[in-house]
Amino acid sequence: MLNTKQSSFTHFRDKVVVITGAASGIGKALAEELVESQAQVILVDWNAKLLQETEAYFKSRGGKVCAWEINVSNLADVQEMISSAIAQYQRIDYLFNNAGIGIAGEVRDFSIEDWREVIDVNLGGV
Repeated sequence: MLNTKQSSFTHFRDKVVVITGAASGIGKALAEELVESQAQVILVDWNAKLLQETEAYFKSRGGKVCAWEINVSNLADVQEMISSAIAQYQRIDYLFNNAGIGIAGEVRDFSIEDWREVIDVNLGGV
C-alpha cells in the first residue's frame, strides 16, 4: 500500500514518467516520490539485480512501475525503450535523465576504458 503522506509531486498523478538511473540513489528517491504521486513510472537502470529489487519494492507498495534494464550509453537500446514505452502507454510525459556513474581512487589506477565508460554514460547517455 502506498504511503498516506501527501506527495509534493501531485501534478505527476497519472503521468507517464521515465527515470534513468532509477535503481539507486537520486533516481530511486525520485521514483519513490513519483510512485507516491501515482505516476506510471518506468524504471531504467543497467544493474539488473538492483532494478528488479527496486521494481518489486514499488510494486509491493501498490506502485505503477515497470523496469527496463539498459545501458543509457547504448543509443539503440534507449531508442527501443522509448519506442516501446510510447507503444505501451501512448506517450511519455516526463523523462528524468538521471543516470550517471563515477570512479573513485587514484587517477593513476584507472584505464582509458574506465574513463570512456564514465564519459559514455555521463555525457553520451544524456
